[in-house]
Amino acid sequence: MAPAGADMALETSPYFGDAFHVTFQNGVTAIVHCDVLPASLRSSTRCKAELRKYDTLDMKDIESGTGHVILHFLYSGRYRCLKSSSCSEVEATIYELKLAFKVHAASLSLNLEILQALAEDEILKLSHQLSFPLVLDAVENSEISFAKFPRYAEYLQSHLISLKTDSLDQTATSILSKLETPDTFSMILLKTLVVLGSMAASNEPDMDREHYKDESSDLQSLSEQALEITKANEEIATLRRKEKQALEMINVCNEITILHKKKGTKGGKLGKMGWQRLALLDKQIAAYNLEHNQELLEEEDHQSTNQPAHIDEEPAEVEGAILGWSRRDSPGKTS
Repeated sequence: MAPAGADMALETSPYFGDAFHVTFQNGVTAIVHCDVLPASLRSSTRCKAELRKYDTLDMKDIESGTGHVILHFLYSGRYRCLKSSSCSEVEATIYELKLAFKVHAASLSLNLEILQALAEDEILKLSHQLSFPLVLDAVENSEISFAKFPRYAEYLQSHLISLKTDSLDQTATSILSKLETPDTFSMILLKTLVVLGSMAASNEPDMDREHYKDESSDLQSLSEQALEITKANEEIATLRRKEKQALEMINVCNEITILHKKKGTKGGKLGKMGWQRLALLDKQIAAYNLEHNQELLEEEDHQSTNQPAHIDEEPAEVEGAILGWSRRDSPGKTS
């Protein structure tokens, strides 16, 4: 009997395939495998000419921290930045927010739409973790394109409305104490809005207080509406990102099918490049399935904590026949 593994056609690792050098700011260089580049980036003018001539890619307009996020996305399809352990939690969050602004700008220049969507989700998540003055300070020196990221413009506008409305309570005092000497235009604008709100409240005659409170209530209503619109836009953007990822995975599955058919017509032989490509596509599918299942678990946890249980309620099922996902039963279902 032949030993296990003899005469077996093993897949070839994509990490052993052809590679090229990518140079970022300050001369930092990374080695990247050709097969991880998406077709849109590979066929771009920026990549096509340089890779053909020099087997290198010049990205010296992008700093290495941003480059790490881009490379991690190309290999895994996920957003992850290098973490800092030598500063406070707030300082680390500010750094990650400023970096997310740069990643967003880079994704636009490289036409990486999924990374753009991931960066937008990261920006909104980090902004919610910081006080509004710190967010404005980070925005002040960023290269964020509000035309390409209208959700963020709405987010900032809704918070400015809220700050002016809240000028009657402790919020105004807290903000003014932190903005004693504003040093940027955004901080001057923020302080002006809060001061105007406070002056309007203090100068209002007692007999008109109730009328002013009614106006303040109207402003609060507008603020709440703006926040609801921002939240709805965030949900829509998340759905669009998931739709893009699903369409991309459909294309991956189609390519896998073509490679398997080609393998069948060639007696099980694909060649080195074919096996490398197939291995990389299989890895992308596995990573996508892992992320998809994690989202399902989080959604189930959210529903179980926010909704009452119903005895006769049917469990929600998510179909994933295209990518071979199995149906997931809810925790309360018994066979």
